[in-house]
Amino acid sequence: MVETPRNNPDQEQPQLSALETPEAQAEVELTPEVLEKIMAKVQDIDGHGIGYSMIGRREGYTKEYLSRVLADGLLGATIKGKNATYDVPTREKWVKNARQKKDAAIFFNITGRSDEKSSHREYCPTEISASCYIWGGRDNIGILFDISSFEEDEPGENKCGKGGREMEQKSGRYRADALVMNVEKYKKWKEKDFYPSPDHAVDTEYGYILSHRIAPRFFTGILINPKTKVSGPIGTESKKRDRQELVELARKIATGMLEVDKDKPDLLVPIYDTDGNLLWPKQIDYKDMRKFVTERDKKKQSEE
Repeated sequence: MVETPRNNPDQEQPQLSALETPEAQAEVELTPEVLEKIMAKVQDIDGHGIGYSMIGRREGYTKEYLSRVLADGLLGATIKGKNATYDVPTREKWVKNARQKKDAAIFFNITGRSDEKSSHREYCPTEISASCYIWGGRDNIGILFDISSFEEDEPGENKCGKGGREMEQKSGRYRADALVMNVEKYKKWKEKDFYPSPDHAVDTEYGYILSHRIAPRFFTGILINPKTKVSGPIGTESKKRDRQELVELARKIATGMLEVDKDKPDLLVPIYDTDGNLLWPKQIDYKDMRKFVTERDKKKQSEE
């Protein structure tokens, strides 16, 4: 059964573009209880088995779509055959595609399960920062989510339609994209009990496909790509934002998240840059953040 998002898209949704004011850049106030809950979700984004999906695969979508994603979840796009759009759908269109056509899929990746042998990987502090839509993107934002809540299918044979994939998959299930997955190699890995750690399995440009929605309750964090678009002498260029710029952007996003989830503080999640640094609700460098996570988890285990 396809779960319907809780918000009506016809109602006015809080947009991050409307939050670019001096007030939005102020420190977001949190109660100690809420702060503790958010910090309990902080994780090393370079850990194994973390799902992540980019809003705006290369550029954009950051301001226009994030509030809707926080309210409705990640909604699957049309990917079948010649009608494939890959666009972020409206809720109305998503309901029609998911319920009637069974054609609504989210593209995402999983840390520790990508084929990242590119030369720039050694220059990136995290696997996510080396992935296709971060390394080659700018001004895009990602959602971290708990992949353990979904069931995995084996990749089907390559049924690439004209401009899209032929997808037959039940809601709440995912699989590697057969366009780039060597299916025979996958089956051999599984026979040898090598799966689910196929180091040469999936190119992050294609990744995995999930039907039909990822609800906000499965979100575990928000990612900010540090790279932004600027004007250069021969056109647009990429520039890496400094830490203060990233912190200010994280505060704007947090303000929008607090507006969307004002009655559901349990849905608030930490915000990171794709290099692993924690930007909100506290600012902690990646190295110190990993130490914090290790010590917190050890303490939790000792108390159990």
